[in-house]
Amino acid sequence: MSEEELILVVDDNRQNVQILGRILKKSSYKVAVANSGKEALDFIARKLPDLILLDIMMPGMTGFEVCKSVKEKPKTEEIPVIFISALTETEDKLKGFNLGGVDYITKPFQKEEVLARVKTQLELSRTKKELKEKTKEQEQLLAELKYRARLENLVIDLSKEFINFKDNGDIQPRIEQGLGKIAKFIGVDYAFIYLFSADNEKVEEVFRWLRKDFKMEAAVDIDKCFTLKDFSWALNKLEAGELIDIVDTKELSAAAKEEQEFLRSKNIKSSLLLPLEYSQELKGVLGFNSRIKKHQWQEEEISLFRVVANIFINTIQRKKSDQKLKEYYQEIEGLYNNLEEKIDKASELHQQFLPKNLPQIEGIAYDTYFQPSYKLGGDFYDIIQIEDQLIIYLADVSGHGLDGTLLNIFLRETINNYLLYQHESGEILDPLRLIRYITKRYSQENFPGDYFICLLLGVLEVEKQKLTFANAGFQIPPLIITKDGELSPLFCSGLPITSMPEAEALEYQQVEHSLKAGETFFLTTDGLIEETINKEEGRLIPYGEERLKEVLAANYYLPPELINYRVRKDFENFAGSIKGQDDITFLTLRKELQVIDSFESSICSSCAAMHKLKEKLMEFIAPYYEPPSLICIGFEEMVINAIEHGNQLDKSKKVDIRVEVTEQYIKATIEDEGTGFDWTEKATQVLDVERDFDGLEERGRGIKMTNKLYDELWYNEKGNQVNLLKLRE
Repeated sequence: MSEEELILVVDDNRQNVQILGRILKKSSYKVAVANSGKEALDFIARKLPDLILLDIMMPGMTGFEVCKSVKEKPKTEEIPVIFISALTETEDKLKGFNLGGVDYITKPFQKEEVLARVKTQLELSRTKKELKEKTKEQEQLLAELKYRARLENLVIDLSKEFINFKDNGDIQPRIEQGLGKIAKFIGVDYAFIYLFSADNEKVEEVFRWLRKDFKMEAAVDIDKCFTLKDFSWALNKLEAGELIDIVDTKELSAAAKEEQEFLRSKNIKSSLLLPLEYSQELKGVLGFNSRIKKHQWQEEEISLFRVVANIFINTIQRKKSDQKLKEYYQEIEGLYNNLEEKIDKASELHQQFLPKNLPQIEGIAYDTYFQPSYKLGGDFYDIIQIEDQLIIYLADVSGHGLDGTLLNIFLRETINNYLLYQHESGEILDPLRLIRYITKRYSQENFPGDYFICLLLGVLEVEKQKLTFANAGFQIPPLIITKDGELSPLFCSGLPITSMPEAEALEYQQVEHSLKAGETFFLTTDGLIEETINKEEGRLIPYGEERLKEVLAANYYLPPELINYRVRKDFENFAGSIKGQDDITFLTLRKELQVIDSFESSICSSCAAMHKLKEKLMEFIAPYYEPPSLICIGFEEMVINAIEHGNQLDKSKKVDIRVEVTEQYIKATIEDEGTGFDWTEKATQVLDVERDFDGLEERGRGIKMTNKLYDELWYNEKGNQVNLLKLRE
């Protein structure tokens, strides 16, 4: 009970008022009194009570008339009314309920009855208010989601339109139509792209959209009549890659005096300017100006505007380079056709020797990725369990044809031979000893002198959680990522394995590291970081170790399979293809974080069982995440998917649930007994609030909604187990 709750007692009988007042005040309620219907309405007009105890039979205005007046006004209609009467006729009670009364108290008063009915109605009223407030918040959130979702869809549509853009005419009208779509949606008067000269001295090319009533005298001439150095404040920011968000032109600093005068001369109230960068060089600016109102953009909107900027500048630059690409592709196509048949056969041989089923170690998670530069690669990897030890190695051999495949087969068989005949049971594997054995065997085979093997080999002692590495020629050392996202290399150098006479005398280094909870190791061959793209003026830009580190630092908290996925996607964004100029192989290994708390359950394929489970999950989640309902909405959607689509509503089939809490995240795993499905496309679809909620067809909106609510969502390969990850604030 709240100490602020006020009860208005309305009765012309002072004795009744006194009795009720004493009962209520002793229970710490605030009490106000009215001796007539008119007096009651006058009081309510001044101050709203939380509940009204209303006598029916009063001179002048009856209780029924007072109740009717209260319920007719929007401001007072939610106040609960309990009638007071000595009458017990059903007809009077029905009339009271029809007028909006919620209960009756009969005379003479029974203390317990009075307090019980008052308490019940106040609690119901409080609950109703809370629900109303939550509904209001949800409606506001839904409106915001709809706006952002529509803006996202508009950006996606633009992206699709320009990705599929054909070099078949003038690009100017297409770009300006795209500017118009964005400008109309976000409510600005003027959207433009200015392309700068190579020396950033002047505007060379203009794309623009203006609202019909937006007059701009000699617009083209005005845009080109100034040099960019006239606006050094804005130019410096753009050259530094900064976004310029001017909410109110009146509030610009003194350093931006020229920019302020220019904008105010055109009656512009707010402006947003985004640098147009291509291959890390400033090419121009994308701008949105408003004369009608001031805009204060949210971070999510600005992120989408950055995407729009990238779409436009990439389209413009692609237009300029399309002809060169066409010529290049024609040349490559001829070479490709000649090599295709020969390489197919060798590729099948190489794939047969890649490991299929990697060992599973409790508390250790890992994921591997291999992509040959064409169909046949010189890279190889394997993970082998020997008793309480795990051998992990990556190899990069010279050659990308059949010769490279044969060297990898030699390496695999040599390591297997060592483990079978040289290693004694119970002995700790020594990476240095194994590398020396491989070097000796390699020199005995009399391989040509220009062939070599680069090998990074690690041994994990599972019980001690100690990882020992030895390096024979690997350029990139293992990268350690702490549970807080800090990166550092584990330096370990050494020369490649060759057939030169002095190779057996080479010294290789070895380094040890004790694995800590939440720590991740990333191992890669050099094909990833040495990938280059051509920049204008003939410069080559490498993918580079720093870019790789940025991706790892941004995704350090994710499971190994998702870290590898993000690295692959970033490489694809950089190179324009999943295939590089060299083979690409990498491996991510993690010691899992300690589970602070866990929740496990198994339910039949019943929505009723799911709702009971949700209540228990809310209680479990509450100490670790606020509000727990945010997590449970997405959880509920995925359990419903498992029941309806996975188990096909078959109550004999179970849905298994496990929730783990660590210091960094909450992870939920939901597995059904169904046959699974191809989830890759659905799991990446974006929620369209208007289409997905207004239509009759479901269209996988449960997955889309859950994607919005969780930081990560992914399925197992089969598609019958979904994993949800929510970072703890």
